[in-house]
Amino acid sequence: MSRPPAPPPAPISRTLVLVPARMTATRLPGKPLADIAGVPMIVQVWRRATEAGIGPVVVAADDQRIVDVVEAAGGRAVLTDPNHPSGSDRIFEALRLVDPNAEAEVVVNVQGDLPTIEPEAVRAAIRPLEDPAVDIATLTAAIVRDDEKTNPNVVKVVGAPLGPSRLRALYFTRATAPMATVRSITTSGSTPTGAPRSSASCACRPRRSRSARSSSSCARSRPACASTSKSSRPCPSASIRPRISNGRATSSATAEPPVPQRKRTAKGQVMTGRKKIVFQGEPGANSHIACREVYPDFEAVPCATFEDCFAALENGSADLGMIPIENSIAGRVADIHHLLPRSDLHIIGEYFLPVRHQLMAIKGATLSGLEMVQSHPQALGQCREALRSMGLTPVVGADTAGSARQISELNDPKRGAIASRLAAEIYGLDILKQDIEDEAHNTTRFIILSREDLRAAYGVAPTMTTFVFKVRNVPAALYKALGGFATSGVNMTRLESYMIDGAFTATQFMADVEGHPDERGLALALQELGFFAEYRILGVYRSSPFRERMKDLDAARADRTKIKGM
Repeated sequence: MSRPPAPPPAPISRTLVLVPARMTATRLPGKPLADIAGVPMIVQVWRRATEAGIGPVVVAADDQRIVDVVEAAGGRAVLTDPNHPSGSDRIFEALRLVDPNAEAEVVVNVQGDLPTIEPEAVRAAIRPLEDPAVDIATLTAAIVRDDEKTNPNVVKVVGAPLGPSRLRALYFTRATAPMATVRSITTSGSTPTGAPRSSASCACRPRRSRSARSSSSCARSRPACASTSKSSRPCPSASIRPRISNGRATSSATAEPPVPQRKRTAKGQVMTGRKKIVFQGEPGANSHIACREVYPDFEAVPCATFEDCFAALENGSADLGMIPIENSIAGRVADIHHLLPRSDLHIIGEYFLPVRHQLMAIKGATLSGLEMVQSHPQALGQCREALRSMGLTPVVGADTAGSARQISELNDPKRGAIASRLAAEIYGLDILKQDIEDEAHNTTRFIILSREDLRAAYGVAPTMTTFVFKVRNVPAALYKALGGFATSGVNMTRLESYMIDGAFTATQFMADVEGHPDERGLALALQELGFFAEYRILGVYRSSPFRERMKDLDAARADRTKIKGM
């Protein structure tokens, strides 16, 4: 007896699109309001999601400023608890606020930092739900690079093929998986180069109870399904958190900062608790300030030397390192150029900190009573003219914050220190004169180091690539090594040389270039470099917005110079 034909899939209706947006993001505070082509990022995302035309789009915000800019653009936003630990929790609260009667049949979660997401990618996320047997779907990308197969930072979905672009997800894993049935999900801190990127959006059918207090994934009763529709544009990192509900895996997509997903000690034991970021110096140092500004949720751990910072990262006792690499007045920090190439660490970001030096002394001291000032040699050099004009004798100290601590302990009203405002607060000193640096442009560039190679996604935002290479001490060696960057139109922003192990017969260079190794121009330049030199990429990371601001300032200065010359 033959079975009756199955009924056609029910049409999708009452689809709701939710976009989580968080002002207090650890890596990029204020990211939703970042200027993207003259429009706040969150508004760009709202527009792309609206253009998909699958249903109303609502932004789930943690700050009234996000709500204001979305509503000013004609959109809708709701204010949610700023203390939610994840975007999934924020989405769950927004869903209860926007749809209290549980009328939505499909909910699409679009990541809030995807200003270039294709509307078609958003539409693709709901197509698997046309099958009534599917409750949740997420977009994935085919793994095309061998190193992604074993990379623990790449979350893989293992499933049974349902068609040329569909898998029924069996489970999610960071471990090596059977490659015949595996695809990758773009994950936090994992941007494998060369792979087609996917849209970081997922769709599900809500299964909610009026009294439910759970803030986990919407799907509750049916197996997950992964749609493998590729997007023509890359997307940034998205964390896919596998959930187990009724014994079956479900998932949700949220934005995360570029930090290692797990930490292990030298003995291989998993570390727990608050994440740590190390810096060289004492509490109150400029490196400490950089840690607080970029990773305010991390525990900032001071180290006596740069070697100690590198050791803490390599042995697993710290997650990240905030390391100064160059200053706009004093130049490069020499130790780093020797330590970094010899380590197995990777650059995952950069940060430019405007340095403001404060002249401080114990409480009750006066500027007229000061005779000598102690600080780090670079700080003294950056305030040379100011100290000379005040008739103060410079005294070299170990570092800025350490000098502030020593002045506090000496309790001598004739001795002062040059350090940060934070150091004055920590050590109970009075600031006698503010911002005494000789140059207003005094800025230190920091690099953020990690044991994991957390590369920036290709095509999402301006990117920097840092690498080291060695050439033999023969005529035209450097010319040949760098020729490909000129012919390929790659801008090299920094090139520094230093000898290797004190030898005069070989030279090592460290270089920063604009671009991503997946870009055709840089890929060709690196290929040509490989013919003439040994090279190693130290990091591929997003370019700091500070670089664009400096370009704008340089362009403005050039325009003023032209006008004066007319």
